[in-house]
Amino acid sequence: MPRLTLPSPKVVAEVIDGEAIVLDLRAGTYFATEGVGSVAWSAAVDGHSSEEIAASASAFYGETEGADVAALLDGFVAAGLLVASEADDRTASEPITWPMPYATPVLEKHDDLQDMMQLDPIHDTDASGWPMPAPSGPQ
Repeated sequence: MPRLTLPSPKVVAEVIDGEAIVLDLRAGTYFATEGVGSVAWSAAVDGHSSEEIAASASAFYGETEGADVAALLDGFVAAGLLVASEADDRTASEPITWPMPYATPVLEKHDDLQDMMQLDPIHDTDASGWPMPAPSGPQ
């Protein structure tokens, strides 16, 4: 079962007061999800496979809700916020604790700070990171 991981350092995230806030530093956009979505995010980052997370949601809430969670996880991957890793042998350290009542998880995308995030000089670095500037001109 592939596990989902952050494509670090291109994506950073934090869960604050039950809301997962995920920054895509490549595009300068940020995403948010709360409640069930935040729990699914945390479970994925903790090392649960997408199949484990969806099955857990199905067992706790029902099949339709498990399908909603699976779709959300697919959305994380489609947005480039998580990547599947066959080689990832992590074992999840925490059990999944779902919130009540159920609310369909939503991944919100925000680009209102995109210009400001891309002004950050750390975006203009080479593979070794800050403070090495990226070469200019055609590659």
